[in-house]
Amino acid sequence: MKKKYLIILVCLVTIILLSCATTPSGNTSSEQKTVDKVMDNWIRALTTEDIDLLMSTYESNAIMEINFGGEITQWSGEEEIRKSQSGFFESSDGIAKVSISVTDRDLGNKIAKYTCELQGSGFMMINRFRLQKRDGEWKIIHQFVEPAPAE
Repeated sequence: MKKKYLIILVCLVTIILLSCATTPSGNTSSEQKTVDKVMDNWIRALTTEDIDLLMSTYESNAIMEINFGGEITQWSGEEEIRKSQSGFFESSDGIAKVSISVTDRDLGNKIAKYTCELQGSGFMMINRFRLQKRDGEWKIIHQFVEPAPAE
């Protein structure tokens, strides 16, 4: 009888250990979908030039940096980023024609990282994002933009 209980106990402990080993560390597919939705909104806002939708993806104190020719320009906070993005929309000739693809994504416990490539007529830009969950919502806290390396 003791042997039977010992076998059952060993089986239960094994099952518990296996379930702990295969449980994701706080990241669920629903959490990934929530972060993906933020980036989908960013892409849709960029291609439709919807500044309000675009700004809804950024944290109010986000930082956006752009590297052009080795010189980095930085915008901090919602007002500066909105002004920069609005100027980009006004000066662009058909951003809707730009192809945007997510090339990498990683959802950590506290930070999500995304990399997107924007390709248009004669140019390719790489956008690297850091998102963080604050007050229950995932938002972009940092964006770094640079030209893609020449192939």
